[in-house]
Amino acid sequence: MAPAKQNKGWGQVKTLAKLAVGVPAFATSIATEARLTSLFKLPFPRDVDEILHAPERFFSLLQEAGALPARAELLGIQQGEGLHNEPDKQRTSGILEVRWSDGPLDARAPSTPARSQRLFVKFQNGRGLPLWLQAMRATVEWGIAREVDFYRRLAPTAPLRVPKAMYANYLPAFNRVCLVLEHTEGYNLADWRGCPITAVRAMLRDVSRLNATYFGRVDTDSRSSWIPARSGLDYASFVGDFMAGEADWYRQIWAALVDYFADHPLTLVHGDCRPGNMLFVDDGDIQRAVESGDDDDRRRWDDDIDDTEVVFLDWEATNAAPLWWDFTYCTTVGITVEDRRALRPRLLDEHRRNLIKNGVPESMLGPQRCRVEVELLTLVLVFVAKLVRTKGFWDRQGNTAEDFAAWDERIRAVIEDADIPTITNALGLPAEPLHELKRAAADWQF
Repeated sequence: MAPAKQNKGWGQVKTLAKLAVGVPAFATSIATEARLTSLFKLPFPRDVDEILHAPERFFSLLQEAGALPARAELLGIQQGEGLHNEPDKQRTSGILEVRWSDGPLDARAPSTPARSQRLFVKFQNGRGLPLWLQAMRATVEWGIAREVDFYRRLAPTAPLRVPKAMYANYLPAFNRVCLVLEHTEGYNLADWRGCPITAVRAMLRDVSRLNATYFGRVDTDSRSSWIPARSGLDYASFVGDFMAGEADWYRQIWAALVDYFADHPLTLVHGDCRPGNMLFVDDGDIQRAVESGDDDDRRRWDDDIDDTEVVFLDWEATNAAPLWWDFTYCTTVGITVEDRRALRPRLLDEHRRNLIKNGVPESMLGPQRCRVEVELLTLVLVFVAKLVRTKGFWDRQGNTAEDFAAWDERIRAVIEDADIPTITNALGLPAEPLHELKRAAADWQF
């Protein structure tokens, strides 16, 4: 047996052994803590109710983290309004207003004016994921909590706007996370309503800086080298773990995609790059375009989008992936079917120019190559979406039924629009597996 195959085989044995030991252990610890919370005193609160029940403890936590003055005295914590577009996420997040006084300055100033800070707090406790999947993820990615690690390691130098982290901590043994962010004002839209193209272009403009900065170096840069994905489609390798029972043609397409991207350089991606995970800061044009319901308003292509600022939220899916992943994800699930069909070629050309402007070698961004890779990554997204929806991995994640319906419609449409000659030529496949995919997708029940 060749050394490479020996190493791969040994690696699979070690992985299986790790899972055999780790999954039962983590499943037990996660389930026990969730059911017997009174027996486990965590270093941070589990939810908003715990904060409101013991506000001094939470305030001290922020002081110890250096987020608030050490000598400040708490005046009170009040809960703010919840999330409007994704109300189910209120189970694991909330908005708080913290009020404090810095204390007396001297004898002539017995007290200082009250100060306040609005905070967004976020807690993770599986958010509906099956227990076995939580345990598997904890085993495979021991010591990694992607969003916490992002704010600890990457956010300070991220080439786009993110909220300031006041506190970030996690306990992998119990799958518990506590993230406290400075609250940022901005407009957050529901994906199902359709995103104005101005907002999409501003998102892609900013994420191109992130993608370009880490292109080809995500696994060696100390800020991102903790991410397990190292090559190709590693970031979506879980798709291959659930191939049992799938048709031969389905396996054939996935294997060809894995082979195509095997040697592609990776970059840092947001991973869930859609409008619903952003705040838009402008003069109100984006909100007006959404609420007008007018297709022409939504599709208007302005010459200047510099006045539109984007705050990137929800970094739970940050990963190492091929260069065009964020673009593909955004323009597939983040905009309406009609807008994708009409405007994705133009968005692709603009994104390509932005990547070149931000430092990606033009030799790696030939127009035809970029179009092919977006076509293929769209297929990758189809495989990911089918798995997470049919296995229920998105269930109880806080998203609304309207968003689910819109995403499902957009995924089905992108399969219908798949360019079979381009895909088969790039992957070296016969056309029939792709035709099978199109026929099967028409009957998929998400």
